[in-house]
Amino acid sequence: MVGSSPVTLALDVPVVTVSGTITVDGPAGPPGILGGSGELYLVSDSGVVILGSAASGSTSYSVPVVPGTYEILYEGGVLGTSVPTNQSADLGCFTTGFN
Repeated sequence: MVGSSPVTLALDVPVVTVSGTITVDGPAGPPGILGGSGELYLVSDSGVVILGSAASGSTSYSVPVVPGTYEILYEGGVLGTSVPTNQSADLGCFTTGFN
């Protein structure tokens, strides 16, 4: 409240959808946990968004996010023979919509 009167605040949270396909080292290979898996994340000052899992096959993703600039991080999960085992590997920067 400001003074004795209530203040009305209308907010609209902007949203864009980020979608695509995750592959490991190019074309999709045969699916299966024996090849291992890892997770891909969009990270910004405002938080973390899980994109999906990188496995020996390909995985599609579609996630709503607030427009902005994100770092793309990969984190190795289940050990296997087909995916990297790196923890917190920075795959670059991605900007969507407006900041």
